[in-house]
Amino acid sequence: MEGASFVETSPCSIEASLGAFGFEMQCRDQKRGGQTERMLRELFRLHDLNGNGLLEEEELVQLNEKVAMLHYGKDTDREAVKTKYRALFRAKLDPQGKPVPFTTFRRYVLQVLDALDPDPIAHEMIIEQFVAEAKSARATFHCASFASNADAPFLSRISFASVADTHLHLASFGSQRQNTSFGGA
Repeated sequence: MEGASFVETSPCSIEASLGAFGFEMQCRDQKRGGQTERMLRELFRLHDLNGNGLLEEEELVQLNEKVAMLHYGKDTDREAVKTKYRALFRAKLDPQGKPVPFTTFRRYVLQVLDALDPDPIAHEMIIEQFVAEAKSARATFHCASFASNADAPFLSRISFASVADTHLHLASFGSQRQNTSFGGA
């Protein structure tokens, strides 16, 4: 065939160019690395304050209340934070406020990441920040100045040892990242 050119395309590029959202997301998932997946699992584990393998509405609320307090001080409007994260849970994770598994949490976080920046390297850096904030927030459960009555159900599951373990996890993410980014050793 004279004059015809054949461009090699993948099903991902064809479906993405057709605007098929589901296929576009699937293609982006294929580009995500194992490091992103490990960090997503770690982020979920950090949010699962009672360790039952599900993210509950109150866990999301409590952890983000602590994050807000770390950012804005202990005089943060806690009721506004609670309202915001309860609404987010019901709008993005489960409309009835029922506990959700990792897959639901993962889907939501990936949507957030894709909305912030399409670059997979940027996703890793953003998730690293989310993980660092979640670890710091977990540590505040044992600080008297950050305490609230709503912490009680989670205190027995968040020991000082678990806080130390999470910081070791973060250090391992950093060392893995150094060894794989930009041709590092």
